[in-house]
Amino acid sequence: AYAPFPSTTASHMSMLTSLPPCAHGVTVPNITLAPGIPTLAELLAARGYATVGITEDGLIKGEAGFNRGFDRYRDLRPDPPSHLGAFHTGIALAEQWLEGRKSEPFFFFLHTYQVHVPYKIPPHLRGLFTAPADAPEWDRQKADYDIGLRYADELLGGFLDFLETHDVLGRLLFVVTSDHGTEFGEHGDIGHAKGVHVEQLHVPLIVHYPPLGAGRRVSDLAAIVDLPPTILELAGGRST
Repeated sequence: AYAPFPSTTASHMSMLTSLPPCAHGVTVPNITLAPGIPTLAELLAARGYATVGITEDGLIKGEAGFNRGFDRYRDLRPDPPSHLGAFHTGIALAEQWLEGRKSEPFFFFLHTYQVHVPYKIPPHLRGLFTAPADAPEWDRQKADYDIGLRYADELLGGFLDFLETHDVLGRLLFVVTSDHGTEFGEHGDIGHAKGVHVEQLHVPLIVHYPPLGAGRRVSDLAAIVDLPPTILELAGGRST
């Protein structure tokens, strides 16, 4: 799938409003979403959904409009920051909330910077991917990125085990996606927020929802701005 913008704030607002950045206007966190633009959380809350958001950084500031429609919205900022990130903390909080939830439908938005510089490398995965000593910097960073991705996959796998053990996964619309990609020298640079090449805009989009049937790969063009209307349709609602 494709992201509409190569950095966090604008792309996440598109993910939650189904609007391109030129329409919602929130390209940096000190801009506030216009009051007439509904968010996915607001639309679901209006239909009786409990809504919870957990994020990890000020680039998705609640006061910019990201917290609109959420019953609870928490920004995790460990002090001092952990070299292993905060995804494990967000997952623990999600599990705690899910264990105490009632029977009402819910929308839970869990954001993480786990696969993001600085890359998080736990001791048991150190050296899993390497680059030659004389490799360019982007190759060394790509190896660290792959280790960080593997670690995030382990954490996410544990969360999925929790959901399955607690008989939630089989009844859940579960989506994994990203706000942008990362370039590792493909165009002579490292990182993101610097261009619109495929490396910075192509993102994963994984949707698990048992009523849709067995898993399959969809080759049609898709974008993360499609998420709000898709979720609303599967929830039996409409985006407008």
